[in-house]
Amino acid sequence: MKIVAKEIAITGLLVIFVFIFITVSLQNTIVVGPSMLPTIKDDQRIFVNKMVYLRFDRETVRKFLPWVDDSTNPVTFPFHAPRRGEIVVFHPPGQPDIEFIKRVIGLPGDKIEVRRGQVVLNGVTMEELYVVFKSFSNENRNQVTVPEGTFFVMGDNRSQSEDSRSFGPVPQINIIGKAWLTYWPRSEWRFIRSFNIDRVINASLTGALQFDEWVASRL
Repeated sequence: MKIVAKEIAITGLLVIFVFIFITVSLQNTIVVGPSMLPTIKDDQRIFVNKMVYLRFDRETVRKFLPWVDDSTNPVTFPFHAPRRGEIVVFHPPGQPDIEFIKRVIGLPGDKIEVRRGQVVLNGVTMEELYVVFKSFSNENRNQVTVPEGTFFVMGDNRSQSEDSRSFGPVPQINIIGKAWLTYWPRSEWRFIRSFNIDRVINASLTGALQFDEWVASRL
């Protein structure tokens, strides 16, 4: 009986641990609106990875791990910070009860402008192959520099997206996590891939972007 009771207790603790881990690391989200078409559709259900952007106060971490590099950034990410091309879920500035889903276009320190509908990142006109609808082709916006601790985000469906062009860059503390998996409707089940913007920029600097380079940029 003692052995059985012990096994039941261990199993119960394991179930509790798994439940807590899933609750802390994943979030279920329903996409509302067409702002990410055609990449993600309205009313799709997705899982958001909250662990990947886990962050800590750098000074606090250095008290226990003194070998952590000394940096002007007050926050450290055990895994990594949001990257260009990743799709993130976040609270827009000043709206803590609302969740948006957009693509990261600019990192802290980046210079971004829009010329006749094309995004110019740090002086390079971007080849955004995930932007299918070109109805914003006459849009022009002056250059802005992304402040430290914030990220510039935009929807793939630019003419139907409220994003950093209207509410400004998103503070990193507002970012909930990275869009990871779409599971409903079942026909749309797939992992949500990022678009490697840095690789595309490098390809643009060295020549025309070829199809195989575009495929590689999604890996």
